[in-house]
Amino acid sequence: GWALPTSEVPDAHFITPPMIEGSPNKIANPVSVQITLDAGLPIKDINSPYHDIIVAKSNDQHHISLRKGTVSMDRDFLLTWLPTNDHSPTAAVFKETVEAEDYVLLMMLPPRLSTNSPVMPRDMIFVIDTSGSMKGPSINQAKQSLKQTLSKLRPQDRFNIIEFSSSARQLFPSSKTADEYSVDQAMQWVSYLSAGGGTNMYDALRLALESPASESYLKHIVFVTDGAVGNEASLFKIIHQHLGQSRLFTVGIGSAPNSFFMRKAAEFGGGTFTHIGMMSEITDKMNRLYEKLDHPVVKNIQIDWPQNVESYPDRLPSLYMGEPLLVVAKTENLQGEIYISGTMAQLPWQQFLTVDNDYSHPGIGTLWARSKIESLEDQKITGRDPAEIKRAIVEVALTHNLVSNYTSLVAVEEFISRFAYDALSTSAIPNLVANGKPISSIMYPGTATSAAQTFLIGFISLILSAVTIMLIRIRYALLG
Repeated sequence: GWALPTSEVPDAHFITPPMIEGSPNKIANPVSVQITLDAGLPIKDINSPYHDIIVAKSNDQHHISLRKGTVSMDRDFLLTWLPTNDHSPTAAVFKETVEAEDYVLLMMLPPRLSTNSPVMPRDMIFVIDTSGSMKGPSINQAKQSLKQTLSKLRPQDRFNIIEFSSSARQLFPSSKTADEYSVDQAMQWVSYLSAGGGTNMYDALRLALESPASESYLKHIVFVTDGAVGNEASLFKIIHQHLGQSRLFTVGIGSAPNSFFMRKAAEFGGGTFTHIGMMSEITDKMNRLYEKLDHPVVKNIQIDWPQNVESYPDRLPSLYMGEPLLVVAKTENLQGEIYISGTMAQLPWQQFLTVDNDYSHPGIGTLWARSKIESLEDQKITGRDPAEIKRAIVEVALTHNLVSNYTSLVAVEEFISRFAYDALSTSAIPNLVANGKPISSIMYPGTATSAAQTFLIGFISLILSAVTIMLIRIRYALLG
């Protein structure tokens, strides 16, 4: 295993697989991708920035596959498409009927608004991960993305920077005005950052969330990391407890960041998740993030369904530029119009949608079930009885044939491949190191504990004990 036992993940050293480096000449841990995309509205561009794909159109659907057929699992697969929307939010609704129950997927797309409207001054807290897992291209991408955002600060803004590895430290004792001198000082400080050590994300998050903010400023936290942690639950809890009026925006760095943690942290923080996988993406994606920080497109969103539904997410976020909002719901015999309302450019906004009952879109029921399980898992941080949560998750997972923390799929071999008297043998299947990271540079998380320090103190104590025993023996030898 690669990780020390910790209070957060006590069996980390048992459950972590061996790691191997990939090779451009050999496919390891192969994966193939086949996608049928039915966007529900006209789209003008389909792209995968990290893989070479083939796109074939058939009527209103697009079929996407990997040009090479199979590739190594050493980076995330990302598929993006751009709708041909106008200047008002676009919405689409899909339905699947399973055993007399209707499952609905509602998708809202934001408009492209002018960015010249007046905005409030911001208190920007930048948090950058400098742990060992960030070595290689990741730390360079993180530093460049942070500099890109620093250059966009306005004189009326305030800011501070927190960097963390085994411990956390901040550039200024408290936020400073973003004048030319302070920004230049921050640029130089960022230039000298390097990766090394463990990943104590907890202290950095607490420092950022608890930093005081004036009511006349919008407090935004931009968290730049690869998310290499094993104690996500405790991190989600501190976000839930200390977020206040802040907004948390996460930036995932590298070819395979911890997207689960980054996405959920942004969800709890009322912000968005941005993934930067290559240096060439930094300018464009950080500019988009900067626009989101200032311009939520539709706020205070409410959905009025024609009848009672069970919908997720539980709390609807604001609709940001370039960021779609997805809502899944379950009901019986859905009829009538769906009424969506909110505030856009300080003015009321509304839209009506009618469900098409003539066509069923498979997979929406499964998507709803996954969203419900995710919502139940989130309730652990609010203090709900874990046993009650487990029972609810098992019921949903078994009904929809899903893998969860408490359910698994079992494969039954129909042909004899081993005689009953043959001994069983087990072996760990190695994982590939994320593309661009040499295995020798990887430093895995120390999570939120002092295990590494405790180990060092114990080692030093052992050496001192050995030296003391040796001196005592020498003394008795001389006296003898």
